[in-house]
Amino acid sequence: MQKKKPVLEPTRSNNLSTEWTRGIESEASREEVLRIIKASTILRERLAYIATARLEEIESRQYSEKDFEDPNWSEKQAFRNGRMSELRKVLQLVTLN
Repeated sequence: MQKKKPVLEPTRSNNLSTEWTRGIESEASREEVLRIIKASTILRERLAYIATARLEEIESRQYSEKDFEDPNWSEKQAFRNGRMSELRKVLQLVTLN
């Protein structure tokens, strides 16, 4: 299975999103976190694979006219869009360029 690249690119510092070190006060701690994240290739690849699979699953679900008969269809669509957005954010975090 070929991996898809994330749709959006995050803000990066040294090829990692700045999200990884947000809220860490100590420079030494920030450097340690970045070192660990960069060294965690297998974990990042597995997480990217899982997030991509879930994103593709959500995107592939087809809607029928019956779905729109439900008065809450717009809330369901908003929920679906939110899930997709968060999965894309996870992909941004674990994908190094």
